[in-house]
Amino acid sequence: MSLKVRVSGVALLTLLSCAGKVEGDKSDYRVFVRVDTVRVSTLSKTVPVWCRVREQGGFTVASDVVGVVDRILKREGAYVRKGDTIMYVLRGPAYGRAPILSPTSGRIDLITVSVGDPVAVGTPVAFLSRGKGKVVEMVIPMAYREKVRVGLPVEYEGRRGEITVLSGVPVKELGGYVAKARIRGVQGGSMGICRIVYEERESLKVVPTVSVYGGKVFKVRGSRVHSVPVRVVFEDDRGNAGVEGDIKVGDTIVVLGMESLREGDRVLF
Repeated sequence: MSLKVRVSGVALLTLLSCAGKVEGDKSDYRVFVRVDTVRVSTLSKTVPVWCRVREQGGFTVASDVVGVVDRILKREGAYVRKGDTIMYVLRGPAYGRAPILSPTSGRIDLITVSVGDPVAVGTPVAFLSRGKGKVVEMVIPMAYREKVRVGLPVEYEGRRGEITVLSGVPVKELGGYVAKARIRGVQGGSMGICRIVYEERESLKVVPTVSVYGGKVFKVRGSRVHSVPVRVVFEDDRGNAGVEGDIKVGDTIVVLGMESLREGDRVLF
C-alpha cells in the first residue's frame, strides 16, 4: 500500500513540473536583439583617398614629346613665366633633349614625374596655379588605378564633384597617380578623405550587411520574428547591402542576435 502511494506521488510531481515548464516557456521566454529599419537608398562602391583643397587656376603642363625625364629645373612652389623651361625630356641619342615649357605664368603647384620616368605625348608632368578658384588634389593608389577615370564622381565633406585630371604616369615618391577634381563649395586649405565613386546602384531596399544571416533576415512582427529569404544584389563599402525579398520599406529587422533565433521566437529590443 505504501509503495503505491509513493509511486503516485512521484508521478504527480513529475506532471506538475512539466506543466510548469511548458507554461513558463510560453509566457517568459524572450531573446534580446538589436533591430534596424529597411530603407530605400542609393549604394556606391568607392575608393577612399587623402585629398586637399587648394586655391588655384587650372593649368596642366603636358609633355609634347616621347622620352624619359632627364632633368627637372623648377620645383614645387617656384614661380614661372610663360615660356620658361620646367624640365627636359631625353628623346634618345639621335634627337637629344627637348624642353618642356610653361604654357602660362603662375606658380608650380605640383610636379608629377621624377627623373628617369617615361613620358608620352600628353602625359601631365606639372600643374600650375594662378590663385583663381579651388581644386581638390589627390593621389590614386596604384592598386585602384584601373577603377578610376576622368569624369567619375568624387564626394568630400558632404558635397559631390568629379575628377577633371588624372595622370597616366605614377609618381614614385607619392606612391600613386596624381588626380584633380572640381567640387563646388569646399573650403580652401582643408584636408581629409575623398571618396571616388566607381560603381553605384539606385533605389535599392537597403539593410545592414550584418542582418543577412544564412541567406535570410529576421523580420519582427509584433513581438515575434519570422525568417524571410533574401538575395543580396549589391553591397557598398560602408556596411550596407541592397536586397530583394519579401520585405518592404519600414519593416523592422534584426541586426544583432540572429544566431540565437528560431522561427516565431519572441524578442525584446
